Amino acid sequence: MTTSHDTLQQGIAAARSGQRALARQLFVRAIEANQHNDEAWVWLAGVVDDPADMRRCLQQALRINPLNPQARQGIAWLDQQARQAQKTSSSTGAPPGGQVSSASLSATMHPLPSQAANLSSSAPSAPKGGLFQLPSATNSSSSASQSDASVSLAATHPLPSQAANPPSPAPSATKGGLFQLPPATNSAASASAAPASNRPSSLPRPADQPARRFALFGKPKPTAAAIVATAAGAASATMTAPVSKPHWKAKELPPEDGDPTRDRCPYCGELNNPDRKRCRRCDRSLMIRGPVREQRSLWLSILGIVWIIGGVLGILGAVLILIGLLVLYNSFFGSLSGFPLIVVLIAVIIALIYGGQIALARAMLNRARWAYWIIAVLTALQLGGSLVGALGASAAIGDAIAQAREFLPSPDAAAAVAAVGGIFGAAGLIDVAIKAFFMLLVGLSWRDFYGPKERFVSEVRGNTDYELFNTGLALQRKGMWWMAMKQWEAAVANSPRDTDYLHALAVAYAKLGEWEKARETIAKAITISPNNPILRQIQERIERMTLAAQG
Repeated sequence: MTTSHDTLQQGIAAARSGQRALARQLFVRAIEANQHNDEAWVWLAGVVDDPADMRRCLQQALRINPLNPQARQGIAWLDQQARQAQKTSSSTGAPPGGQVSSASLSATMHPLPSQAANLSSSAPSAPKGGLFQLPSATNSSSSASQSDASVSLAATHPLPSQAANPPSPAPSATKGGLFQLPPATNSAASASAAPASNRPSSLPRPADQPARRFALFGKPKPTAAAIVATAAGAASATMTAPVSKPHWKAKELPPEDGDPTRDRCPYCGELNNPDRKRCRRCDRSLMIRGPVREQRSLWLSILGIVWIIGGVLGILGAVLILIGLLVLYNSFFGSLSGFPLIVVLIAVIIALIYGGQIALARAMLNRARWAYWIIAVLTALQLGGSLVGALGASAAIGDAIAQAREFLPSPDAAAAVAAVGGIFGAAGLIDVAIKAFFMLLVGLSWRDFYGPKERFVSEVRGNTDYELFNTGLALQRKGMWWMAMKQWEAAVANSPRDTDYLHALAVAYAKLGEWEKARETIAKAITISPNNPILRQIQERIERMTLAAQG
């Protein structure tokens, strides 16, 4: 059975060999099989003839994966060619068509083999209707996001339930060739988006910034938020109280030593001594998990290999025992027709259990925490069982030796019994030592899964306004509103006319109770985008909450 991936690879091979018509058919099949494949949309854009179709393909790829570099640069290249064509037609007196040669565009849009490997795949929302029919969306460069969903640092995509309103495409204008990679950015710093549309259009134009969504009213479950993430839902929502409201010690606190740029609480902004582990005002923890080991440790490798070897030996043992029983049964009865099937079933179950042990060890070697914890619990149980068995065997061996000395007439026989008992006792101790060694390996592998506890450093991080903004989104999701505010202040300083940034910053000010700053910031956003109803709704809420706070 041919899969969507196989069809895509066949289409890529056809495109590279110059068979554009065949490649188009194969890419269309791949998209029909899996409309969530942004790579297929980008490749299809490279083999269609109409520049408008090329743009639609690239825009759909960006709806699926807003950070797809090929799609972003492809639309930037199309815009550049359209501007050049318009400039040329204006200088020659011809009517400005804004279109470029289809042959030139299709030839340039064909990805190179070395660049095809860099295309990223994702799990996005699928377009409805025809191949080039685009769902309604809003222009993210001119309006603030309206999502009720939470935001995160990881580069994620809309859920299937959000397919009706996918986010706007968002290429960034990059210099150079069509498939030149953009400046290095932390792709892990993109926001998780739950899109909502306020002005639907059949064919949205690309935005100036990568697609971003800011959640004003966070919900605990993104799937539930996606269902209600509409303009009406946003209008009926109520802004929650600031998360960083002090739990205690709300009075004025005496000054404390510390670096104002590094030692502030990320939740409330209080300056704390570098030695403190909890904020002295809001009583929240100032400690975070540091990074885990970059390379797999020797201890984890040994532990995983031992578990894999144990699983292999267990499977071989079950198979050999079953074969031995079959041979013995056949030698006694001359036929296997009456061999009990329960024995075969038990052997199969044992083999499957040891096969699961191998799979568990492989998952642990791949840094799966759940596998690590399962192996840790099983190792602890084995160690406990070995200790109990060793203690019980020691008592039984002692009784056997005492009875042998009492009832056996020959001293040599009693000594032989004592020697045998000593061998069994030593075997039990060796088993305990082996299980204890495994438990030691489990403990030494801890840093492969959990980094050390470190004091949070309240420094603004990010080289571009986009990185600054999305780092703030990740902090906001963790409730670190003060630190998110500092990130967004830096983003606004770099890009003062971006309404997404101003929207987020205004909400952060409101969450922290800085009402005047919130009013000024949202007013500035409305000045830039006066026709945005969502910003108007946010302004009304901020005004109401400001009046309520002032009494």
